[in-house]
Amino acid sequence: MKRRLHVALFLTALSPALTHGAESNAVALSGYGLPAFRGRPQPVQVNAPLVYWEEVRTTPRPLRIYCVAIDYASPSNRIKTVIADDPDGDGPAEAVLTPPIELARSAGLEVAINCAPWGPLQNREQKGEWRQGQPVRVLAWSYDGSRHVGVAKKNGYSSFWVTKDRKARGGRLNNKAEALMAAGGWVMVLQDGKARGSTEGLHPRTAVGIDSEHERMILMVVDGRREGVSEGMTENEVGVFLKELGCRFGVNLDGGGSSIMLIPDEAGDLTTVNMPSDGTPRPVPVLFGVAPAGNLDRKKED
Repeated sequence: MKRRLHVALFLTALSPALTHGAESNAVALSGYGLPAFRGRPQPVQVNAPLVYWEEVRTTPRPLRIYCVAIDYASPSNRIKTVIADDPDGDGPAEAVLTPPIELARSAGLEVAINCAPWGPLQNREQKGEWRQGQPVRVLAWSYDGSRHVGVAKKNGYSSFWVTKDRKARGGRLNNKAEALMAAGGWVMVLQDGKARGSTEGLHPRTAVGIDSEHERMILMVVDGRREGVSEGMTENEVGVFLKELGCRFGVNLDGGGSSIMLIPDEAGDLTTVNMPSDGTPRPVPVLFGVAPAGNLDRKKED
């Protein structure tokens, strides 16, 4: 049975500042529901549990942005955090770096983004040379329904989570028993409708936005470090972008060379839709995504 849920809430009230210079040729996908658009959908009725679109912008600088809108309040959308294997039990490592597609497939995800930042086991380990199979510490609280990681850190990292009544939240949760799942990030970039975060530093970014009803979510990735193609965003710009899509809360997740979004291709196989700044996808310890039932069909709309 095909699932049809309304997600057009996120596609209204768009500011000219964010739409100027964006391509808008539309291609819609149907099936269990992942309509996709080249360019931001304008106010239209899109009835589906998931909507994917890409934006190519020329102002304020070249940008390529990839978004998925999710109605996760529906029980037909299975929201998941996936944590890679723990290599040493009670030892200091919490996960091993794993190729994103491999990690997504292991949990049956059909849409996925990277999320939690991580660090080496020893401070003396050289950063920036992350390798598949490397044991790491997860720096921000993440929870897959049975296993918590990143909970012992006394720091300012933010997370987002879904409560047992299927409401999404963002920030720092003291009572972790409330959560069905959680995914860690860096900082809040949108708090009660106000954009926050640094106005400096253009980088690839991964973020999640939550609407005022705590029932719908935007996943976004913006490419960066590609001069003349996609030069990245600041934290504050990510908050502004999420607000313009109807979000009231937003969390900046791990970014840089880790930023990645996976969706099904025309054959239904997971594929990387963005351009990771390392040239190839970086292995990660945690993913967040959706594992809806059914198959994905693609068709063009007139």
